[in-house]
Amino acid sequence: MQKIFYYLFIILILFVAVFLLISILPITGNYKFYVVQSGSMSPEISKGSIIMIKPFENYEINNIISFYILEKKYMPMTHRIVNKIEKNNQSFFITKGDANDAPDSHEVEKNEIIGKVIFKIPYIGYVIDAARTPIGFCFIFLIIVGTGFKPVRFKSG
Repeated sequence: MQKIFYYLFIILILFVAVFLLISILPITGNYKFYVVQSGSMSPEISKGSIIMIKPFENYEINNIISFYILEKKYMPMTHRIVNKIEKNNQSFFITKGDANDAPDSHEVEKNEIIGKVIFKIPYIGYVIDAARTPIGFCFIFLIIVGTGFKPVRFKSG
């Protein structure tokens, strides 16, 4: 039973490493992975979840999208499209967090949208956030070493 938990933990660590690598690759049009930092989309997407984002040509009402507000490009938001309006032959989206009482004050332009949420995994984001810090990375490394990780050795000849 202990070996099963050990191997599950190793798989989790590898999973986290893959997410970290994919999320930092600067490939446009690529899938992006984000860790949800707030509860504004709960219960649909809880804080600490990992979400996978994929760009699409068109977005519709009820899609959950991630977007940058151009003035605050440092951190994306993930909210649901609740309305679509046309102004000067351009589409704007009204978004709202499921847990929020009112829609967002900013109308989202299409060029601000990163993509639509196509996949979510609850709570794994906490592990990824921990692995991004030096202390968290060391802690995870010490857990691996402390559980008796033994590399496979091959005999030559």
